Amino acid sequence: MLRQCLVLFAPLMGIALLSGCATQLPPLTAEQKPASQTLVSDASQSEMATTISTMSEARPAESGVYPLGDGIDAFVARLALINSATTSVDVQYYIYRADTTGNLVTAVLMKAAERGVRVRLLLDDMNTWGKDNAFALLSNHPNVEIRLFNPFLNRFRRGLEFLGNVNRANRRMHNKSLTVDGRVTIVGGRNIGDEYFSADQSLEFGDFDLLAIGPVVNEISQQFDLYWNSEAAYPVATLIPPLDSPWSETRDRINHLIQDYQGSDYVRRLKRAHIISDISREDAPIYWGKAHAVYDPPSKATPSHTVSSSSALPDNYMLPQLIDVFDQAQQSLVLVSPYFVPGEAGVELLTQYRQRGIDVTVVTNSLAATDVVAVHGGYQKYRAPLLESGVELYEVRVDAKAKPSSWKGSSRVSLHAKTFYVDDTTLFVGSFNFDPRSAALNTELGIVIESPELIQAIKEKASAEIAKVTYKVELNDNELRWIGVDGTYDKEPQASLWRRIGATLMGWLPIEQHL
Repeated sequence: MLRQCLVLFAPLMGIALLSGCATQLPPLTAEQKPASQTLVSDASQSEMATTISTMSEARPAESGVYPLGDGIDAFVARLALINSATTSVDVQYYIYRADTTGNLVTAVLMKAAERGVRVRLLLDDMNTWGKDNAFALLSNHPNVEIRLFNPFLNRFRRGLEFLGNVNRANRRMHNKSLTVDGRVTIVGGRNIGDEYFSADQSLEFGDFDLLAIGPVVNEISQQFDLYWNSEAAYPVATLIPPLDSPWSETRDRINHLIQDYQGSDYVRRLKRAHIISDISREDAPIYWGKAHAVYDPPSKATPSHTVSSSSALPDNYMLPQLIDVFDQAQQSLVLVSPYFVPGEAGVELLTQYRQRGIDVTVVTNSLAATDVVAVHGGYQKYRAPLLESGVELYEVRVDAKAKPSSWKGSSRVSLHAKTFYVDDTTLFVGSFNFDPRSAALNTELGIVIESPELIQAIKEKASAEIAKVTYKVELNDNELRWIGVDGTYDKEPQASLWRRIGATLMGWLPIEQHL
């Protein structure tokens, strides 16, 4: 991940910036990079389009959402939507792994392309090492277009290019969306990879998405088009030499890949999922309300948009948009953020809410559960000031049978969901972490929806689980303590000595603005 890279590269950044080897991305012509927009299917083209159209007509001013908290359900929903596509699939992710789930998504996307569906795949280039040949092969299909956001020009020496171009390369597209036929979308915290969909035996991210229909889908599509046509998005053909390989060979490889997975335990688990029948019912548990998309402009990823603190953020950045939502709070604000580094400005903001009599609750990863020790190092110094102001603080624990290593996350659980809700009426779900990286460096995306019924459903499930899966952090005589079902601790619970030392050392490094 980018944060781990920054910890390793931090001592060298100053040298690289002084070396004068920084390069800018070259501009592209309209011929090299033709503009395109979302394609929306006709309401009669498929059963899914007809059903969505009928449901939306009854509530034209509202959007409907279906929560995807379970990893298996979240993955099956993605496969099912792609399989139902008749016109277009637009895919936008920060991470897209070549593992079981990534390969299965690629397979169904290529099957859609074979049916005549236009597939647009927009990926951040930070995590695409080793995938160039695959991109070149897939791009050979006439219905498949792949673009890389803020790409590395040197495809083989990325580390050196990163060091020479920190101001640009440090800015990534963290947005996550999958939109089908311009009529239904999935937005949330999940990337494409086994750890996000209950397919990884060593690490599972507890995550959250919304499947959405209605007017908000058009806003997500407009966001995708804005990024797709932005100056930072480069067609793979402008970066990677084409491969002279007939599409029939790639098709055969994909078919063999699907066959190889058919007998796997994971695919058997997918086939037992009930989500498709659940959302296909006339009384499907879809929550309706006024909704809108919130997102950063793609220009945030360009060096000319250097911002170092939340107080200097432009109004069209995502954090100011979210603060506008937070400011509407009258009774309560709940922040769920796996990477939580509020900084002095964030502590001041949450303290102001407490002074207004607003209950503020924060749920984040414990040191044992986090997959990025450096982030915990940046967060831990803010715990005492938050608790002193009256903020309630909970940290996700790990399974006692799955002890974390010194540097990697738990072997079973790590919080990855990013969701906030205000006064039990307004909910945000998306990719935004409450940290400096999401605020000032990465681009982010999410949905805000007014739905008391959905928040109540989330709270009912959370209230039954919160004591089991978290430690409540408190101040006792100015000393931190962690209270959980397994007892009370006066030091970071479940974390090894080396992990505690590592977090402390990371907290001393001047890298908070990159966390």
